[in-house]
Amino acid sequence: MIKQIIKMKTKLKTVFLSITMLLCASGGYAQTANKRPIEVGGLTLGQNYNESQVISIMGAPESYAHVVDIFDTHEFIYHENVFYINDGKFSGFSIINKEYKLNKLVGVGDSADKIKLLKPFKVILKSENEDTICHHVYITDNVDDDCPLSIYVEQGVITKINYLCMD
Repeated sequence: MIKQIIKMKTKLKTVFLSITMLLCASGGYAQTANKRPIEVGGLTLGQNYNESQVISIMGAPESYAHVVDIFDTHEFIYHENVFYINDGKFSGFSIINKEYKLNKLVGVGDSADKIKLLKPFKVILKSENEDTICHHVYITDNVDDDCPLSIYVEQGVITKINYLCMD
């Protein structure tokens, strides 16, 4: 019974994080094979990894879940940041603190001006409300066929970086 509750809680958490990550996202699944590399925590987006490889690169996670629904998803949590391996491929993450940076350049807590360091990526201001600005960073040249990184900014400071793309 306890295992079922933990499994259900993990599934709900995965669904909730995925929905949260997609709130700022637009566009569908990536169609373009010419992606520029994005590295986070030693993992490169789009590369294949198994559970033991992730642990070898990043260390033992604080939390781990393996959920098989539409995708075979492995969820690793390090310092409250979530990394997703879907069908064997590093396909997403949610960075909420200063532990990790994109390509060792841009991370939570940095000034929004640092987003410019992600050249040659295309950066588009996607949405804005009273408190939060969301920048989309496209990792291919085709913004219509791409899953962008979503970088959230409040008061000029990066507060969250999300990416999820299931090709």
